[in-house]
Amino acid sequence: MSLTNDLLDQARHLATREPIRPKQSSLSRAVSTAYYALFHMLVDAACVRLLHRKSEVSLRPLLSRSFNHGDMVNAAKTFKSGQPIALVLDALNDSIPTEIKIVATAFVDLQEMRHQADYNTNRNWSRTEVQNLVDQAINAEQAWRRVRNHKAATALLVNMLVHKQLIKR
Repeated sequence: MSLTNDLLDQARHLATREPIRPKQSSLSRAVSTAYYALFHMLVDAACVRLLHRKSEVSLRPLLSRSFNHGDMVNAAKTFKSGQPIALVLDALNDSIPTEIKIVATAFVDLQEMRHQADYNTNRNWSRTEVQNLVDQAINAEQAWRRVRNHKAATALLVNMLVHKQLIKR
């Protein structure tokens, strides 16, 4: 089983762990875990796509450390809106599939909620809210599987890696 699926299963487990009166710690960890499922899914997809030869596999951990949460979310915001920067649109020469927008939206939403879960200790979560966020992550993972070979998927991954450099142009 992949890390993404393991993390999604863990998030689902944490969201439903206590049948009555769920602990806030379980709910907040579920939110954070759902975000990290998408984060690792996208980083892994980029590393596999960019370093796909057997001789390059050992470089994947090095490349994966180059991804920055802030740059990734800023890139995702442009895809969520359907308006990535001009260089990306020119390279795509195509529209952005709905599935890419689903992934980008989930990444943006879940990163914000992950910040709340990890840093706002006064935040109270409801089980329903957390289950909806976990479902959003699961739906994004399913959407990614449907669109991962599309040119726009590659554009999103590359943009997530080099977003800061692209906006300087």
